[in-house]
Amino acid sequence: MNPPQKALKNEHEVVNMKLGDIIEDLKDGKLDLDLLDEVEGSLKNHIYIEEISIFPKILKNSNLHLEISGMETEHAALWRLFMLIRNQMAKKDYSRIPKHFEEIRLILLEHNRREEILIYPLVEDDMIKDLTRPEDWVCNKIRKYPNQK
Repeated sequence: MNPPQKALKNEHEVVNMKLGDIIEDLKDGKLDLDLLDEVEGSLKNHIYIEEISIFPKILKNSNLHLEISGMETEHAALWRLFMLIRNQMAKKDYSRIPKHFEEIRLILLEHNRREEILIYPLVEDDMIKDLTRPEDWVCNKIRKYPNQK
């Protein structure tokens, strides 16, 4: 496994660990907003790198179109779940937030496994260097279908 592959896999592990911490805290009726910001930001940055650099480069030399399209759909589902969490927090309606975090965790379990098997072995050094997500950037399928927000 080369350094970019290891870095991407490590990001999965760190997000999964922190997501587990959030879910455990929610069982006690607590939500660490800094940890929420960190997990959401990490996932969105990870999605940005995949959709802006990794997926397009892999699509040029592979037949993984359906798999990548599916992964982009899962990215949009994750993005929307964070939007729901933020909207519910703004309304002070906390009742469904734990369920949304469980949904995020379940999506990531299978999503990350497939990325690590299908995508990451094809990742090269130049695919993840010097990429910073613009604050207003949204994932491909949300941008493509804006009324789905």
